[in-house]
Parts: sequence; C-alpha cells; structure tokens
Amino acid sequence: MTDLNFTRSACLTLIAFCGCLTACSPDGDGTAAAPVAGAGKLNQGPVSQLSSEAVVINGRSFALQDYALLVDGQSGSPADLAPGMLVRAVSSGENRTLSFSPQLSGPITAVHPQGPEVLGQLVRLDEMTSVNTAQLQEWRVGDWVQVSGFRLNDHSLLASQISPAHDRRVQRIGGAARNVRRDLQRFAIGQTEISYGAASLAESMEAVAEGQRLTALGQMGPDQVFVASELRPVAIRPVDGTEVLAYAPAHKPSPDSLSVAGIPVRGADSAQDASSGDVLYENQLVLVEGFMEQGQLTARTLSVPGPRDGVVQAQIEHIDSTQRSVRVLGDYLASVDDQTRLENDGQAGHLDFLDLRIGDSVRLIGMRNADGMQLARLQRLDASRPGRAEIQGRVDRLSPATLSIAVDGVEVALDSLVGSAPHAPFILALELGQWVIVSGIYDRSSQRLLAQDIGNLRR
Repeated sequence: MTDLNFTRSACLTLIAFCGCLTACSPDGDGTAAAPVAGAGKLNQGPVSQLSSEAVVINGRSFALQDYALLVDGQSGSPADLAPGMLVRAVSSGENRTLSFSPQLSGPITAVHPQGPEVLGQLVRLDEMTSVNTAQLQEWRVGDWVQVSGFRLNDHSLLASQISPAHDRRVQRIGGAARNVRRDLQRFAIGQTEISYGAASLAESMEAVAEGQRLTALGQMGPDQVFVASELRPVAIRPVDGTEVLAYAPAHKPSPDSLSVAGIPVRGADSAQDASSGDVLYENQLVLVEGFMEQGQLTARTLSVPGPRDGVVQAQIEHIDSTQRSVRVLGDYLASVDDQTRLENDGQAGHLDFLDLRIGDSVRLIGMRNADGMQLARLQRLDASRPGRAEIQGRVDRLSPATLSIAVDGVEVALDSLVGSAPHAPFILALELGQWVIVSGIYDRSSQRLLAQDIGNLRR
C-alpha cells in the first residue's frame, strides 16, 4: 500500500464506448459521460500527480482548464480529485472530459486481513493502493469510506484508492449484474445481493440483464440485502477505431484467449514483451495499448506494470488431488487450474500434478487470494537444493512485543535477526502494508517461519 502522497504508477484501465463515445470505469462502475459521435481517444487510470493546473494519469498530463471535470456525473472541481482515484480522460473532437465515480461508497461492515468489507464487498488492498496507513489502522466497523478499484473474478474489489466518504446521504455499489432473478426483482453485484423492486430505472433501461454493468444507489437493509432506490446503466463496448490504453484485470477463459474489462483482446501474444518473463494469469493487472477493430481490441503492446506475483518457496505438506491444491507453510493454500504452468526445476512440460509428493520443495508464483494464491506457475525444485523457505508479500500484522510479523497470513519470527546490525534498523522501521521478502526455516511445531534474512521487496 502507499500513503495518500503516493499512487499506483503506469496504470490505465478500459473506458467503454457504445455506438458513440462514452466513458466508464473498468468494471462499468461509473456515470457515463455525454455521448459524442465517432471514435476518439481514451486514457484512464489512477491519478499519479495532481496540481491546481493539471492531473497526471499514466505519465500523461491533462491540463484541467482544457477538460470538463465530472464527479459522479455532476460538475466538479480539482478539489474533488485525490491521488489514486481512477479518473477517465476522454477526448473526441471538441469534447474533453475528466470524470470520476467511486465503485463503492458506504460503511465498513467488517475488517479482514486482506482489507475492509464495505457493504458486504471484500475490498482487497495491495502495495499500490493509495490509502493513509495511519487512518487505515484506525478504521472501525461503521466508518464510511469510498473505494475506487478493479473488480476481480471472485467478485471482490482490488482498491486503487480508498478514503473517508464525506457524502453519507447515499450508498453505492457498482459492477456487473449477476444471478438476476426478475421474478423476485433481485440480482447481485460482487458479493452483495440487491433488491430493485422500488428502484427508479434510467430511461434507457427496460429491465436488469445478466452481465449488465450498472451502478446501484440506495441503502443496505437489515437483512444484508442492498435496497436500491436508483439504477444507472453504463455502456461497455468501445466502437471500432477507438484508440485505447487499458489497464484492468485480465480474464483468460482459455490458455489461448484473453479479455480485458469484458473486451476480447487480439494479438496479445505478439504484443507482449517476451523478455519480461511475465506469466499472465486470471486477475493479473495488465496494460494494453491498441485500437478497436471488429469489436475486438487489437493490441500493439501488452505489459504487466502493476503489482507483481506473490512468491512462496517451501515444502509441500498436504496434497488434495480432488481440488488440485497443495498446502505449504502450515495452512497456506495454493490452487492449480488448467492455466497453471507446471515445471520441473524450470523446465516446462515435464510435470503432472499427480507426480507431486509430500515433502517436495516447490516454488509457487501466482495471484494472492484469501487463503493463499491461485497459481500461475508451480516449479518443483531439484532435490539437491537446500530446503529453505521463502515468502514475498505484504506485512499484514506487526507484533513488536513478540518480535514477530505476519506476511500474507504466514507467521514470521524475527528473534534471530533483532540483534543483527544489518537487520535491526530495517525491522524497527517495518510498517503495515510494506512489501518484504523473508527467507529462513519453517518450523512445523510452532507453525512459524524462523527468519534468517529479511529485506524490502522492490515492486
């Protein structure tokens, strides 16, 4: 995580056009800008620099005097902007707008190690989330926040920015409608069920459809069902000819296909920098630059500029062949799917999941989730390698009294490092949310990683 003075760098996410130029958030969670005929250019991502004269998004500066600023569809001012907010810059002819609308706004309903729960939605924080760390530690259930971020395929929200909500008159949830039940006038966005029987629908809406992207305004009911008072639809598909620079979670329905924000991406393999070594997997945040052609985004370049993979090295302690998962470091769960690359010490194509054995040393690389990670790559290490354990991740608990921390839920004992001249200053300066790499020996009896080395992880 970053403090409010710092922001996610090199980030852009897809803005959508439908029939005419229309801007929306990466998950369709925003108020559409005024339509303008014809294709144009779009640029959306978290604010990296902000002044009274300009806003910088993905390294590009936009003069505020040249753009109409919209906050939740209404005229706004530069004071409404903050680092980390997903801001949409749209230009087509004389029409130029900068617009922002949060995906979530409402009270915190629970607090988890991965982040707060807002209106029943898990909000995940990573090393690039713009948040005031001191403020985060003080947040309690009932505090109001607004969240800007990316919807993941487990229906949680990966926050690019989270801050106190100053407007408490209305709660909001934005995303794609799922589990639509028109007979009950209910559907879900993310992890929250929504009742819309009493809601006013925009003129362009006849009914709620499965997969439709919209924003629901209303209040959370006592039965944990969100009661919508208003539904706002959002366009999702860019028109052909639109120049797009998109930063959003990748969806891989198969190893040979890729879509970003619901838009099929063509030419991803040739556009990706093969020398980068990046492994694309479900929910991986990718930056795609290209143009719309025949309803698809033809990629010129594709890279992974955002958060890197979680990495764990340890011995397998349990194997579940039915669920295709392994456990390491106690309860750290790593799941395999059809897109996971299985390797024998770096050599692809020579390992089957059923060949794995308890006690094998493995290196796991993938997307962190609530229990551990969804694997993009599993490497079985040579038996002659030393059996050291390693984890690269975020500090989610500090316990100075016991000289221990937790990294992505794994307990780490720092006793042996406190008296070390190179390590002592680093340990004393550790903060919640800091990214570290820790190596040592895993003690099964105490279920702790006994650290022998610790350092800052440059992301």
